[in-house]
Amino acid sequence: MKSKIFVPILLTGAILLTSFHTAAAQERRKISESDLRGRVSFVLTKQLGERSSIVWDEELRLKENLSQIDRIYTTVGYSYSVCPWFKASAFYALIANNRGNGVSMEMRHRFYLELTASYKTGDWTFSLRERPQATIHTAHIDPGVAPQTAWVLRHRLMGEYKVPCTGWAPYAFVELTQTLNAPQSVGNYLEKVRSSLGVKYAFSKRSSLDIYYRFDYKVTDEPSFDDTGALDFILSERGSHHIIGLEYGYKF
Repeated sequence: MKSKIFVPILLTGAILLTSFHTAAAQERRKISESDLRGRVSFVLTKQLGERSSIVWDEELRLKENLSQIDRIYTTVGYSYSVCPWFKASAFYALIANNRGNGVSMEMRHRFYLELTASYKTGDWTFSLRERPQATIHTAHIDPGVAPQTAWVLRHRLMGEYKVPCTGWAPYAFVELTQTLNAPQSVGNYLEKVRSSLGVKYAFSKRSSLDIYYRFDYKVTDEPSFDDTGALDFILSERGSHHIIGLEYGYKF
C-alpha cells in the first residue's frame, strides 16, 4: 500500500520538477561568477513523543572563497510524522544577510513548509520533499524589479544508504527551485539547480555529524528599464557555487 501511494507522488514531483515558465523573448545581458562557499551549523532537536519534535538550528555561511560572512541563520521549526512514510514540518528563519559594499546586515524573515514522502527498502531510503517558501525582505525593493516577499517552490529527490553495522549513511540529492511571483516583465523561471553528495555519521542515537559538498547553479533575472519606463533588457546573473558544509546534530 505504501509503495502504491508513493509512486503517484513521485510522478507528480517529476512533473513539477520539469514545469516552469520563462519570460518572453527579450534581450538578456549575462553576468557570471564562481565562488567557493562554506557552511557550519548546529541543530538541536527535542522529541515530543513518538511523532512530533521541535528543532532549533544555528548556521553560519561564508562566501568569497570563505573570506567573508554571507549569512547567519537562526531557524526554529516543528515536525509531525503523519504516518511512517509521510512527515509535515513548519519553519521560521531569521536571516542576517550581508549585502556587501560596506552596507550593514539586512534582516530577512523566511517561512516555509516541508512535506516529505519517503519509501524504505532494505538499507535504502528514497524521499521526495516539496517546500513552499516565502522570504520577506526588510530593505526597500522596487516591486518592478523584485518582489518584497519572494515566493518559491523547491523540489528535492534524495537517496540515502545506511551502511549495516556502522554509523555511516552516505546520501545524494537533486533539488530544483522555481520562482512563483517574479516580476511580470521577467516571468517565473527556474532559479536554482542544486546537487549534493554527503555522508552522515551517528556517534550515538542522539549525536550525529553531517559532512557534505553541494553545487549550486543559481540564476537571478532582473528587468532593467529605460528612461521612458519601458523594459530595456533583462540582467541575468549566473552563479556557480561550490559549497562545503559541516553540521552537528543532537537529539534529546
